[in-house]
Amino acid sequence: MIKAFHHKLHAKRFSKTNKTKPKKEEKKIEEEKYDEKNFIICEYDIKEIDEAVQILNCFEESSCSNEGLENEEELRENCILYLNDQKIDFCFKYEFKKEGKYIIKIICKKPLKTTNYMFCECSTLTSVDLSNFNTENVTNMNSMFRECSNLTYLNLSNFNTSKVTNMSHMFRKCSSLIFLNLSSFNTNNVLNMSYMFRECSNLTNLNLTHFNTEKVTNMSYMFLECTKLAVLNIKTFNTSQVINMESMFFKCGSLKDLDITNFKTDNVTNMSWMFSDCTSLNDINLKNFVTDNVINMGSMFSHCTSLKNLDLSNFNNSKVENMSWMFSHCSSLENLDISNFELNASCDVKYMFSSMNKTCNVICKNQKLFEMSKDV
Repeated sequence: MIKAFHHKLHAKRFSKTNKTKPKKEEKKIEEEKYDEKNFIICEYDIKEIDEAVQILNCFEESSCSNEGLENEEELRENCILYLNDQKIDFCFKYEFKKEGKYIIKIICKKPLKTTNYMFCECSTLTSVDLSNFNTENVTNMNSMFRECSNLTYLNLSNFNTSKVTNMSHMFRKCSSLIFLNLSSFNTNNVLNMSYMFRECSNLTNLNLTHFNTEKVTNMSYMFLECTKLAVLNIKTFNTSQVINMESMFFKCGSLKDLDITNFKTDNVTNMSWMFSDCTSLNDINLKNFVTDNVINMGSMFSHCTSLKNLDLSNFNNSKVENMSWMFSHCSSLENLDISNFELNASCDVKYMFSSMNKTCNVICKNQKLFEMSKDV
């Protein structure tokens, strides 16, 4: 009987030990999930408290996208939010109680796969430190900081972009950014850079030193309205796969020089508005441009009011369907060589030379083209 009692007691103790041990392991695993090695530090400057403020974003929440839900579930499941060191429920919009500056720490339980639209339209966001944010699995950064109009500081050191294929609209309308160093970016797999810096209207220093663009097919609107950018070093750009260069430098009004002699344009079909409104540009060398496949050259140099000499004798316009407004309002142009231009019956040449310098020396073997398109 005593033996049986001891055996029962031992079994009970053993059973009790087995029941409590897994709980401890569970707790340990739970703590590991909340490891703080993968996090973002954000600062928000709240000046109005009338309504909830956008602190994070996703496809569904964003008014700048109608593409539907994509990354909301991933953010909800993996992101933990701390407001001034106090944990808060996950949310995309937060109602701050009073005006002032607030720090929000975003801890990610595991590396995210997509960060597209993550901070889109977070107009109160002034500073983001991503130096501890793990992006090794991210493939899509489309519109990640789009319309962060008050963002002045962005720490992207240690940013891993090796798997990213889409960077379109990434910094679009970050209109308070003055300096942006992307020299550490690995862009080996990026296909789309369209609109990437569009309307970064206060940007004066942009470092793209190590950008590998050999796979990029779309560079349309890439630097559009970077109105204060006076220097742009893109000598390392490989554009051999690019198809679309529409409005690439449109309204870059402070650019005086632009070295794109390295550009390969064999596959480009659209060059419309490419240099339009580059009002400070006084010279540009396009001797290496191949335009055999270009269909649209409309407004390509329109309103380049400081441009004095333009040699396009190497241009082939045999496939071009639109050359309207191409040199319109080039009011300082003194010499224009379009000696290789053909007159294509189906091509729109309306206002091609409208409001151009009347004393400009135009070398054009097809006088009919010049007369037809000068004024309509």
